[in-house]
Amino acid sequence: MKLNAKLLSLIGALVMTSSAFASFGNLSPKACPNVSAIQAEGVSMALELFPRMFLTYQFSDYGTPHNWFFAVGFFKQEKEADAITEGKKSLSSLTGNPKPLLNEEGYWLCDYDIGDNLAAVAIYADLKNPLPIIKQFFQKLP
Repeated sequence: MKLNAKLLSLIGALVMTSSAFASFGNLSPKACPNVSAIQAEGVSMALELFPRMFLTYQFSDYGTPHNWFFAVGFFKQEKEADAITEGKKSLSSLTGNPKPLLNEEGYWLCDYDIGDNLAAVAIYADLKNPLPIIKQFFQKLP
């Protein structure tokens, strides 16, 4: 499975398993977060999904009227702090001006370009703590 597909699967799992997203399909965001706003905000958190394989992320409104979960990854590092450093560096390659896409489950996603070996996505969300859901999803992978 391509890296981008894995990341989108992760985001899909977040929205499918959380009742906090109950009616987001009816709340159409007008635009995705601007690349410059994402770059200015950076990433400040990381989650080790597999041994020494990290996803870095940030929660913010990015200057929009909505809350967003932005994630970029995956980074092969020994330590969480090193993954966050790599995540921050990778944002200089972030490009795109995506339009919000409504997925099959009724949730809004924004897919950014960031190079061949990484994936970057923002999801319109008010989920306070997706980490348990992320961990649960990746524990089920073969």
